[in-house]
Amino acid sequence: MVPRPPLIIPEVGKGEEKQVEKTISSYKKVAQEIAKLKPETIIISSLHAKY
Repeated sequence: MVPRPPLIIPEVGKGEEKQVEKTISSYKKVAQEIAKLKPETIIISSLHAKY
């Protein structure tokens, strides 16, 4: 589970992304770790998904 503040999206944050820079940095770190693992499959689950 990861936070998803709207400010992460540059079009929404409009320069205010600096407020969530630690979150953005953490996302990048996790992405690098996942890339190292070279998974065959990644499952993404969302509370907002429609059935």
